[in-house]
Amino acid sequence: MKGFVPTPTALVDEMVRKLLRTVNVSAATTLLDPGCGEGQFIAGVRRWCKATGQPVPQMLGVEQHPGRADEARRRFKDIPQITIVASDFLVPSAQRFDLIIGNPPYVSLGNLSAEERESYRSRYR
Repeated sequence: MKGFVPTPTALVDEMVRKLLRTVNVSAATTLLDPGCGEGQFIAGVRRWCKATGQPVPQMLGVEQHPGRADEARRRFKDIPQITIVASDFLVPSAQRFDLIIGNPPYVSLGNLSAEERESYRSRYR
């Protein structure tokens, strides 16, 4: 397993509450969930929006594991504000977001291929 540890719902809800309680969320707000897994934080944002009467922001979930990305896509398939992509969020992107939420993925260096280690070392200090 490379970096997948599900976050308990109560912790997700507390993190979402702390992030969103001080911002004005609109339908144009953009939110990134890097390493989204099956979409626990995205679901938490939706719960918070419903509970507070706020609009659901535009959300992008990025998940490297194709199976978890597929599960998140199925979970949110009928919600146009949510996009899930199967990709490595550490690959540079020109996209910018108003908000970012999620647990940082845990990745043991021993679980990375030599190519991945070299790629990350060349991009990040």
